[in-house]
Amino acid sequence: MCSINTAIQKNYAPFSIGVTEARSELTKAIEEANNQPIALMYQNKIKAYIVPASLYENMVDELERRKS
Repeated sequence: MCSINTAIQKNYAPFSIGVTEARSELTKAIEEANNQPIALMYQNKIKAYIVPASLYENMVDELERRKS
């Protein structure tokens, strides 16, 4: 259900999904993304990124490490 990123706006995720589709297909989209980020789109604009929990945790740990 995820689509390959073709948006004009800079998108850091290889996949994207619309809000309407995410309401019914989010679990399937996450599985199809295979541990890669997904851009959540609304009216052809990125509103959020969905990232695997392990990636988010690593990003937070790295930011905390850089602060100290």
